[in-house]
Amino acid sequence: METHDQTVPSTVIRLRTPLAREEIVGMVWAAAGALCVPVRCWPMQIALETLESQTPSAGRVNRALEAWPAGRASHGQRRAGMDGLLRDLAIEGCLSVEGRGWDAAYRPTRRWLDHGELALVSLNGAERAAVATAAQRLVASLTIWSKKSFTDPSDRSPMS
Repeated sequence: METHDQTVPSTVIRLRTPLAREEIVGMVWAAAGALCVPVRCWPMQIALETLESQTPSAGRVNRALEAWPAGRASHGQRRAGMDGLLRDLAIEGCLSVEGRGWDAAYRPTRRWLDHGELALVSLNGAERAAVATAAQRLVASLTIWSKKSFTDPSDRSPMS
């Protein structure tokens, strides 16, 4: 008697598995490149607002964003917990903290960016396009934040 493997391929499991908030942020960050993001995370909030407005309604990204608790409009945050999420990622070693005070920023590790890129390829084309648009908004917001251009090769130093 012949038996067939009844296991579901990992790609199918990945497509059915809801995205975590860390994966959403990681995909946008990976699509934007190895950039520093200020500890005061308004550029990432802008990127998530863009992602929310651009993502198709029937997809994994939209389901993840719908599950993300709403922020307080009085604080200019559509999604709650971004500060804590980035702080937790730094504690876990996914991000490193550079600078102090107003200049403090998070820099992603190469390992975490790789994870974001893997999550990105699990999306359909329309969702990847929405993430790319959000990444462009992140880069534009970071350019406003920084006194130096993020296209400067010295800012793209090798990741840890």
